[in-house]
Amino acid sequence: MNRIRNGVLAAITVLAVAVAGGLLLSRAPQPDSLTVRDVANASTAPANAGTAPANGVRGPGIPPAPGASQNAPPNPNSNAPTANLKQVANNLQLRVRSVSAVVTLPAGLNLTHPVSVSILFGSQRVTQPYNNAAGNRFPATFPANDGTKRREEVIISLAEDLGGDHALYAVRQYVDIEPLYDISVGPLSFTLIEDCDLVGDSEVNIRWFQPKPGFDTDHAYRSLSGGETVTIPNFAKTLPEIGASKVIYVPTVAFIEEDFNATDAYAPFPDRRTTTFLPGPTNRTVTATLQGQHTDDYCAARISFQITYVLRQYPNL
Repeated sequence: MNRIRNGVLAAITVLAVAVAGGLLLSRAPQPDSLTVRDVANASTAPANAGTAPANGVRGPGIPPAPGASQNAPPNPNSNAPTANLKQVANNLQLRVRSVSAVVTLPAGLNLTHPVSVSILFGSQRVTQPYNNAAGNRFPATFPANDGTKRREEVIISLAEDLGGDHALYAVRQYVDIEPLYDISVGPLSFTLIEDCDLVGDSEVNIRWFQPKPGFDTDHAYRSLSGGETVTIPNFAKTLPEIGASKVIYVPTVAFIEEDFNATDAYAPFPDRRTTTFLPGPTNRTVTATLQGQHTDDYCAARISFQITYVLRQYPNL
């Protein structure tokens, strides 16, 4: 291995709402990349090991992307061992949305030596040489897992070819990964199991709480006989870009067989929503057997509706 001239490990922590999981590091070296082990060895070597810096030297991490709320440090990556590595480190930009992440470098940095950029997104590595003409994009997709929000680590390893030796520098960044889903619900299938009235059809008022928080309800009236099934189309809806940090409940359904009196028409509908859409994004059919509100025991119905999840990805960040 070429002698390491310099190596510095930089770190910055981004505040997260929820932190879970651990760091997964790939130890397999790649032909044109600097491994995480190389960087670690450079920053922990004893003081008499060549020109390696003392243990614990750290820099500020990746400068914030344009429009970010935090301010860049006054002298970012000042510990980079060469001007080229400092130039590359200061121009890194990291963007994350849902499970998609991308690190970019602009064109035209006009480096005086070739620099290899090797990025470890969690357990997935992407490596490219710096491209002065076109710049660089390093895209990656994190696993969605169970849909919960978590913290992942992005480690960017830079290696400058000095013609026989290499100057090394690494930048570490923590990012929040919150998978986003388009969640589709419904329509509702409603089957009156048997008649609620001794004579004629049953006047059924089907009610449900919407997925969003609060007491937003909707309803549909149907005149049904025992064994009859109807589809309620306005029960269906699509909820775009939903993450686990939004507490949104699976809708609950109830019904009343109305006999045109005030007691039935204005009967209270208790909010029984207890199940959230996330975590656990699994396409499924929800089924239940319901007892009519304020009716005799024989007035029952069977309902079902579908829930489907589509994971959002943003390859063009």
